[in-house]
Amino acid sequence: MRKLALPLTLIMSLAAGSGAMAAANILNGTIRSYEPKSHRLVMDDGTTYILAADCKNEKSVKCEEMGLKAGQVVELHWTSHGDSREASSVSLK
Repeated sequence: MRKLALPLTLIMSLAAGSGAMAAANILNGTIRSYEPKSHRLVMDDGTTYILAADCKNEKSVKCEEMGLKAGQVVELHWTSHGDSREASSVSLK
């Protein structure tokens, strides 16, 4: 049993560490455009984010109900999914 303790510990620590890679990134910036039908938010640097279906702000208001528009300064919490970026929360600044 002791022979398995170290390998199992290493495997568990690697598995726990992989969850940290999925942690949300934070971006502060200005909205260039917002397309409500496609839920696409383009920031001033040209980067596009898709608002998640459950996207909310700090007051639990759905992102689609926030009245997002060009020129607003926001803080995005987002994660990368392959080539796309998905915003899980948007807060007006």
